[in-house]
Order: sequence, then C-alpha cells, then structure tokens
Amino acid sequence: MKTFKPFDLDDAPEHVRQGCAAFDSALATRTTREWPKVVKATIAEIHGDVDYVVEIAPAVEMLFTWETAHAGDHFWDDAADAAMRAAEVSHTLKGPYREFVDHARKLIGDAEADGCAIDLVGVAIAEPMRWWQQDRPMYLATLTGLKENLRPGPCWITAETVTEWDERLLCLIGHQRRLAASLETFASIGADATIDAIALRLILDEPEPDGIMLTLRDVVRLKVAAGRTLTWEGGHITSSGADPSMSIHWSGERLWLPEASIPESACAALYGRPASDLVACTAIPDGVRLLEVVNEGDGDATWVEARLSPPRCYLDLGSGRHWPVAEGSSR
Repeated sequence: MKTFKPFDLDDAPEHVRQGCAAFDSALATRTTREWPKVVKATIAEIHGDVDYVVEIAPAVEMLFTWETAHAGDHFWDDAADAAMRAAEVSHTLKGPYREFVDHARKLIGDAEADGCAIDLVGVAIAEPMRWWQQDRPMYLATLTGLKENLRPGPCWITAETVTEWDERLLCLIGHQRRLAASLETFASIGADATIDAIALRLILDEPEPDGIMLTLRDVVRLKVAAGRTLTWEGGHITSSGADPSMSIHWSGERLWLPEASIPESACAALYGRPASDLVACTAIPDGVRLLEVVNEGDGDATWVEARLSPPRCYLDLGSGRHWPVAEGSSR
C-alpha cells in the first residue's frame, strides 16, 4: 500500500486524484465550513480499492472505501451525505474517539518499548453506513510493521471496544514477533522465504521465472498464468489454482476434486502415497505426498478433498537459488 496526502497528490494515480477531487466537490456543495474535508487516500495493495479518509471534525477521521470495480455513479454523493451526517454529530463521537486513540497510542508505545517494531499511523472511524445502522462506531487502526512477505508495510486492526482492541493487538504483536524471527533466520542463511514444491514448480514453469521472483519481493499476492496465484503467509510462499479442465483445484496444502468420490478403502490406502496416485496433474510435482484423503458432501454434491505434504525449499528471490529445508525443521 502507498499512502498519499494532499501535498503529494500529484504523485498519486490519476483515478485517486480524480476521486479526491470528486469527493471534495461533493462535500463543497453541501457545506461552507472547513469540515468535513478529505485529508488523504490510500490504495489497497491486493484489490486496488481506494480508502478516502475524511476529517469530520478537528482530529476526528472517518474512512470511506471506494470499491473501484463496483462503485456506482452515486458513490460520491452518498459518501458526502454520510460525511455530513457524521460531522453534524461529531461532538458525540469526539470523546470516545479520542479516548480510543489515546489508549491505542499507549499500548503501541508499550509494545515498541518491549522491542516490537510496530508503529501507529492513525485511527479512523470505519464503515460509516454500518455505524449509522448500529449506532456505534467501528474503529480502524492503521499500523506499520512487517507484512506477510516480511517487507515493511501497513497492517490493520478493527475494533468496536477497548477490550476488543487489546485482544487483537496482542494477536498482532505475537504475529509480528514471529515474522521478525523468520526475517532474522532467513537473513542469516541468505534466503528471502520458504516455498513449497507446488509454488516453486509454478514459478519455474513460467516463461520469465526471474521476473516473477523479483515481483514477489514487493507484493503479498501475485496472479500468474491460467488464473493461478502465489501467496505469502508468514514468510512462506504457497500457490492456488486449477488444472485446465477445472477438475483439480488446490490451495496451499489442500487439493479438491469436484463432483468426485472414491471408495473409503482407497482413501485409507492412499495415506503417505505420492499425490500422483490420486491425480495426474502437471502442477503437482514428484515428491508431494498425501497425508489425508476423504470424501465430502452428500447426494449430488460430492467431492474428494486431500491434504498434501509438499517438500519445502529456502528461496533467494534475487538470484533464484533454492535449496531444501532440512527434515524436521520448523520451517
């Protein structure tokens, strides 16, 4: 995600700048006051949606999301109307909002002092339409830390109460510590990640695998050929996709055969066997074994689901070098 503020909107993509201008224009037709006003916009890394942050009162921010693929012509008018309603009752939000922000800053400060490399960027009142319906705010806190690809970037916590915030922040801090430990381990051996054999085969079968690896350094999810996707999770790269006939689907270490079933005795006999004993799929390389095979569903809606054990490698994305993770390693 890249964050754009009013003083550097010239560097933002054209549709983001146009959106800010349209939002400002819609607000300007409704008020002559300084608030509400658009103060910044952020672009979601995966889906490309744009979040517009509107200051509804001094130092009180509210978030409006424009889903770029689905936004209708009336988005700006509807969002401006919601911002105006929020501004009118901002005096009722100001106290709880600032208490929440102060509490969030204190806990983040305590975590930083304890060695966790996270920082609070800001807090906005999220989902304004939902807030109108339920008469209570949902807070969205934006922080900086490590992303799933172990690169610095934004992360988020949503919460309605201080108690909920504390619980989710504790989970985030634990996850950030695990990401930091993985980053340190990889740095010590000259790797950027671990990758399973299925994802590695997918990359190496691409016409330009080096380009895929370089792109993977900077994104959390990457779509490649035939609708297949590479995804980071905790410093580990997996894949998802389907074979050309759409009769075999996989995601990470799970595999599905739609509209299929096999004898129960065969399910048990497949434990520990190569995945090729169950399916013939060029995306599943030799060495991938079956940990579990079960029939799911009933009647006309049945499928076979398998749990896989693909070998893992360490991967240096810069050079493309990869080598096996030792058996018994926690990676």
